[in-house]
Amino acid sequence: MRHYTLHRVLPDGARRFLGATCQQAHFVPGPKPEQGERAARFELHTVGELYSVSTAATTDHPW
Repeated sequence: MRHYTLHRVLPDGARRFLGATCQQAHFVPGPKPEQGERAARFELHTVGELYSVSTAATTDHPW
């Protein structure tokens, strides 16, 4: 594993890049709900040494 990338999936399906880290933790300052959103969805990918990307691990944060 080279690093992790974190994205937020918006209600329209677009993805917003939140950050990347080589560590096992990453701070994301206070996410706020988008208009009409009941829960925020986050996607985490691992990126390998040859830049291969894993399938996403997702979680939802209800508002």
